[in-house]
Amino acid sequence: MTQRPERRAAIRASPDMRAHRFSQSSMIDCIGYDDKTSILSISFRDTGTYLYYDVPAETFEAFCHAASAGSFFNELIKDHFRYARDSERRRFGPNA
Repeated sequence: MTQRPERRAAIRASPDMRAHRFSQSSMIDCIGYDDKTSILSISFRDTGTYLYYDVPAETFEAFCHAASAGSFFNELIKDHFRYARDSERRRFGPNA
């Protein structure tokens, strides 16, 4: 997937971002969605935060209600949208 770094700042600048936390997921901590830019932010527990571009609002809503956040990500987000690592967010894990 191609990355578009100039759009990275858009998600941090939006006060209107909706968020959802996954307390039971071992893979994903929380997600956020900016309706104006269609950017989905995913904070992974081990690898940090990534921004996914041009994600429909309906996908965010379905993600919030998914039985398994990790399965939803692997099946419907991963390899389906352009993305970039959010370099301003702290990275966790052994490769930090």
